[in-house]
Amino acid sequence: MSHYIYNLNHLNDAHSEWYPHIKPFYAVKCNPNKELIHRLKTLGLGFDCASRSEIQTVLDEGVDPNNIIYANPCKRIEDVMWAKEHGVTLTTFDSIYEAEKLRGFDCILRIRNDDANARCILGVKYGVQECDWENLIVYCKFRNVRIVGVSFHIGSGSESDSAHQQGVRKAMQCLDLCFKHGYKPHIIDLGGGFSYKRLPQLVTPRQFTIIAEPGRYYAEGCMTLKTKVIGKKDSSITIDESIYGAFNCKMFDHVNPEPSIKGEYETTVYGCTCDGIDTIGLYKLPLLHIGDYIEWKNMGAYTVAASTKFNGMNFPINPDQFQH
Repeated sequence: MSHYIYNLNHLNDAHSEWYPHIKPFYAVKCNPNKELIHRLKTLGLGFDCASRSEIQTVLDEGVDPNNIIYANPCKRIEDVMWAKEHGVTLTTFDSIYEAEKLRGFDCILRIRNDDANARCILGVKYGVQECDWENLIVYCKFRNVRIVGVSFHIGSGSESDSAHQQGVRKAMQCLDLCFKHGYKPHIIDLGGGFSYKRLPQLVTPRQFTIIAEPGRYYAEGCMTLKTKVIGKKDSSITIDESIYGAFNCKMFDHVNPEPSIKGEYETTVYGCTCDGIDTIGLYKLPLLHIGDYIEWKNMGAYTVAASTKFNGMNFPINPDQFQH
């Protein structure tokens, strides 16, 4: 049966290469595995949670509520109140309607700053346009909504060397407006979009606390997926995984996982559900037989987090092996 292998030491390696002046708040949505969260807690990370359930998951691991940012710009009122009752008061917003829910919170204003080449552009849904910054700030001042900083997100899977730096410049412009209207913000939140394969150089202002919300940067390289060949035809094989399982990353995250083994035979790899679109991809592989395994590395980000049970399939959620 297919299974995951976690290399938790990768988290230590990634953290040792992270910016020393930027506090990371791990994006739990990327991979909510409890062992992973516990290791990141011991490394001193904070946690970016998008829901009540994610907040509860990290609280259960003993995370201090002060080390959690409720980084969803649109939240249910009942979840907002629950978070406050549990001591989580740092959050993000990007509209007057969200601001109305957040009196008594430390609010970070999310502005729009897209990398046009990111795999998943988030600005289509979240982030205040520059022309609306001042009106929102004035409204918050009138309604006694406390603004403590500015955030942005360049998009998931970015390969830009300049998008974060551009975001810092825009954040500074927005912070100037906050100061103009009597606020004393002290946080710049760089959001996500970081890759372990290439960290961009960043120059950030020293007078502000700089935080970020990396997910993929930490999680992607810590997990290997081993899939079993369960079916075979002349030019194709079927594995016991699926785009409804770990390979949902192809659909939702626009990632094309590559098998660790290479060969001379062009082979279509199919997922195990009955859906015709359940195709993993076309690869050059060695001659494989039923019962053989294929390894897929770098499968820690946005894989298990969105797995389903379509067709009644029990795709693996938790790893069978941990390498500490």
